[in-house]
Amino acid sequence: MKPRIIFTVMLMIGVFGAPVPASASAFASEIIPTISPSVILVEQVSGKVLYAKNEHARMYPASMTKILTSLVALDYLDIDQVLTVGQEIVGLPADYATNLHVIGETITVRNLIRALIIRSGNETGCVIALNAVRVKENRQNIPYVDAERTFCELMNEKARSLGALHSNFDNTYGFHSDNHYTTAYDLSIICRAYMKNDSLRQIAGEREYVGDSLGGIAHDGAKVLQYNWANHNRLLQAGDYYYPYATGIKTGFTDQAGDCLASAAQKNGIELVAVVFNSKDPGRWQDSQMLFEYGFENFAYETIHRQGDTLEKMPVSNPRLEDDGFVELLFGEDAAHFMSKAEHARLERKVHYNEELLSEDEPDAFVAPIEEGATLGAVTYKLDGETVFEGTLIAAHEVIAKSYDSDMDYYIATFERVFSKSAFPYWFGAAGFAFGVAGFTVAIAGRRRAPRDRWRVSQNFGRYGGYR
Repeated sequence: MKPRIIFTVMLMIGVFGAPVPASASAFASEIIPTISPSVILVEQVSGKVLYAKNEHARMYPASMTKILTSLVALDYLDIDQVLTVGQEIVGLPADYATNLHVIGETITVRNLIRALIIRSGNETGCVIALNAVRVKENRQNIPYVDAERTFCELMNEKARSLGALHSNFDNTYGFHSDNHYTTAYDLSIICRAYMKNDSLRQIAGEREYVGDSLGGIAHDGAKVLQYNWANHNRLLQAGDYYYPYATGIKTGFTDQAGDCLASAAQKNGIELVAVVFNSKDPGRWQDSQMLFEYGFENFAYETIHRQGDTLEKMPVSNPRLEDDGFVELLFGEDAAHFMSKAEHARLERKVHYNEELLSEDEPDAFVAPIEEGATLGAVTYKLDGETVFEGTLIAAHEVIAKSYDSDMDYYIATFERVFSKSAFPYWFGAAGFAFGVAGFTVAIAGRRRAPRDRWRVSQNFGRYGGYR
């Protein structure tokens, strides 16, 4: 038997704005007048692209590289692990030394990541790379040059595993190289993975760090440095470009990359990630805010249906006598999707009934018996051909099949109801009504008989000597 399929188009009822393209390639760059030649705006949880311009163009990430460095670090190092800085911090390319660490310094991995994200320390990437590879290779005396090469391989493997397939990283801190590149789309994927880690998320949103290299943790023989770092992300800092919903993440700059920013913002339970490349200051702050405002104003988690809502009533063949022969189909789960209202209006709903439960004689009816909560079918919602939700349809109540036993139960129950104590008032009422009708009938009949009786007497009287 072929399954019954129902299509319901234009699901949402209401007045909606202009349609928003579903794919990144469909966006018109004129919608948001960004200075940046390559931008993207995505929703954190789903990764849905809300707006994009040249999102697959090859760009230089500069210090935004450190987002990926932090991610890979926690694959091998514990966040509260204490490390000692060594010779790996010397020998950086000209103009890349930040003079942040000293040889022999003891510092936690947490504060190394703070140094990467807040202070943007380049030597910090060297410390992380060497110690992570030591753990991976179980080899303490590995030369830094070898460790850096291995760590970059780990960075590229990590990027590809996340789905960032058009990037290549050949250092840990963003030193310019023609072979060190990414795209807005790829970097948004890496940013989303970063923000899923609670420790990394917290660090990304810190405006400053004031404290020592061990974060106040006592450690025997430690060489402790005091730090006072301010975050370079002006969306987080009081001033002209402060954005109250900003939650991170990382700035970047080289002559070749220009002013860059990977940022995140959260409002009304929605978190968005924006990536902006080569947008000359103050363009990167303005571009990012425009992207966020566009996203928050035009998109939301729209409710499609709620668990327990009724889809429809379906007939049931062969129900027992006392049932009405219908079953309600309820949605088995809540359904919501992050989208614009215009996209909500374009949803298509397809209902597929469980053909094993349908009647062969009545293809539009289910066959009893049906248990309460039984799965009677499935519902699927698609947006522009892409499936956005799949769920179940369940029976709201039990429907018992008609049988000899169910018929007898029905008749016995009917008999018991008729002669039950609760039915006595109705019996007395019925008896009174019957007596009343009977009395009325007798009275009418009596009034009709009297004239006929008198007529008969008069006829007899005349026949036997009475009136003639």
